[in-house]
Amino acid sequence: MPPETTEFLSGFIVDLLRDAHAFVPGNHDDERYPVPAAERRRRDLREKALQFASRFGWKRRNYNLERASIEIADILSHADGLAHTYAMFADDASRELMRALLRYRVLGPAHVALPLHTPEYWRQRTEEVAACRRATEVAKSGRWTLNEFEFAGARGPIRVALHDFAFATTFLIEHYALRRPGICIAAEPGDVVIDGGGCWGDTALYFADRVGERGRVVCFEFDADNLVLLDRNLSHNQHLTPQIELAKHALWEKSDETLRYSPCGPATSVGGGGEREVTTLSIDDLVDRRGLERVDFIKMDIEGAEAAALRGAERTIRRWLPKLAISAYHKPDDLAVLPAWIASLGLGYRIHLHHVTTHREETLVVADAR
Repeated sequence: MPPETTEFLSGFIVDLLRDAHAFVPGNHDDERYPVPAAERRRRDLREKALQFASRFGWKRRNYNLERASIEIADILSHADGLAHTYAMFADDASRELMRALLRYRVLGPAHVALPLHTPEYWRQRTEEVAACRRATEVAKSGRWTLNEFEFAGARGPIRVALHDFAFATTFLIEHYALRRPGICIAAEPGDVVIDGGGCWGDTALYFADRVGERGRVVCFEFDADNLVLLDRNLSHNQHLTPQIELAKHALWEKSDETLRYSPCGPATSVGGGGEREVTTLSIDDLVDRRGLERVDFIKMDIEGAEAAALRGAERTIRRWLPKLAISAYHKPDDLAVLPAWIASLGLGYRIHLHHVTTHREETLVVADAR
């Protein structure tokens, strides 16, 4: 075992043993993962009792042992790649976040609190979301109920139909902007942005608001159900639509292939079969076919197709060194594979880890070479 891996695993195990005896009450996102009211009341009462008992040194295991064993085995199977990723991160906050995310995978919310589990975050999720909500239950997308919001954008109000969680994540938390002391990786005025995985159009509107009249946003979305809501949201924001154009294809390594999929709202993925078909388009071919003069920012949240889509963007990345915001939680090896591929280009990218929820979804590899 390489020394890098040994050191990484030693630190991970020490942290895991410590957190196995911790107790984190109230660490639930009931909006994202709703539970029946009766079950929620029982859970909250149980947690209050456990919190009281913990003051007197009484501890109990609150994680599923079988699930924890599976997660540990998966982490060990990718240990070399994870250790390499851990060592290549450009800041300590990214390394600390990665360790916390891995512990969360094993032990769950009762034992591990991720960085956003703070009063300020929950205030944003409740008070600020409520302040922006203008109407309720204006649309449905599968199991998602969408409300109407108005957000004070940089270029005027943005009116969108979204789930509360999606609205908070895109516009309040700023899913695709990494801001830490000495670090700012975000879409800027004049940027040309590739929005991979446009879904209901919120991210396209967010980017169009940020890049301004001199910028351009190319939004990839192909599912007909998602496009209905995307078109609705764009139609309510005519001041931003001149900067937005659609690519109704699946973002992939190669163009003009046919892939199958089943519609699943924001979780729609390709390559696993299904009743519908879509043709593919790579970023490199998009640049050629649409005559893009440059690309400044690439965002991908495409439900497990990120590695393939990155390979299909290699020429574009080498040419313009765009900022990258790539989802890295859909596949078990994403944290081992995606940063390694970016680093393998040898372009001087500084690689960071970003996470915008209190649970295991929405991890991003964010990178900048400028």
